Amino acid sequence: MKSARNKREAFFGDVLRLLCESGIPFMVGGSHGFMALTKTIRPTKDMDILCMPKDVPRALALFRKAGYGTELTHKEWLAKIYDADSYVDIIFRSSNRMNEVKRDFFDRAHKALVFGSRVQVMSPEDMIVSKLYILSRDCFHGHDVYKIIRALGNRIDWAMIWSRLKKDWQVLYAHVLLFDFVFPKDRRKIPAWLRDELTERASKLPGTNAEFRGNIVSLVDYKTPKQIAALYAHPKKK
Repeated sequence: MKSARNKREAFFGDVLRLLCESGIPFMVGGSHGFMALTKTIRPTKDMDILCMPKDVPRALALFRKAGYGTELTHKEWLAKIYDADSYVDIIFRSSNRMNEVKRDFFDRAHKALVFGSRVQVMSPEDMIVSKLYILSRDCFHGHDVYKIIRALGNRIDWAMIWSRLKKDWQVLYAHVLLFDFVFPKDRRKIPAWLRDELTERASKLPGTNAEFRGNIVSLVDYKTPKQIAALYAHPKKK
């Protein structure tokens, strides 16, 4: 009999094979994308696939036809594909709705072999931008960001990252400081011009009457119990 791990990996492999055959544009993200980029291995029980919002209905129809369970878990950013004991997330926007998967994501994507299929993997730049904002009490992705920077820092397009994060520069600055704490010998992986820009902004940070922004970095930690219940309500599997 196949072990639970073997069954799960066979399921993931079938998902990738079907997507490749379908012609639906997609990328691998999450832990498997991270492992492909950093050449590391770690245990994981699910897989993340990214596609454009317009392609989600096609993807769900593809897997329903193949006999898998599907659901549109959160209509604004997440769907799922189910096997008996495993699932694959289909992500088409970030959970805070700030970043939508668009055609340019695919232009930046890397190539990798994942579960027997040659696929596109989310770029380090897009992975960093998406993970920087995940700062909730039960989900923190900073450790992935720091490992990506350590592995690929000198090859990362920091100008592109800065153009996307300039409005929320404090979030990036906080992670730069934490990266220095975790990997002090690798400070050079983050360019001096970016450090200078962030330090200059921090030194001139004025008082502000800006609106509360906690919901940008956590879906649940700043909501009432009623809001949290509504957030996690979703359709049953089909």
